[in-house]
Amino acid sequence: MRTDSTRRDYDEYLDDEYGDRDGADEESQTITCRGCGREIYEDAFQCPYCGRYVEVETNPWSDRPFWWVLLALLGLLAAISALVLGL
Repeated sequence: MRTDSTRRDYDEYLDDEYGDRDGADEESQTITCRGCGREIYEDAFQCPYCGRYVEVETNPWSDRPFWWVLLALLGLLAAISALVLGL
């Protein structure tokens, strides 16, 4: 598990690499780490707190609510039954 000193080292690295971040950059986006739940920069490859690698979500169903998926499946079932029954 990462410590607060690791976070300070990470912040110092970012300051050296990208300049002082005290005047927060409106363009920098954050995401929530799935491992520890803390906010990290979306460009990070690995969480500086817990060390978990950031995974890119490519599943098109992942951001959909359950009712949306259910509605899509019911629509497909209705279309297939209409073709089979000839309605």
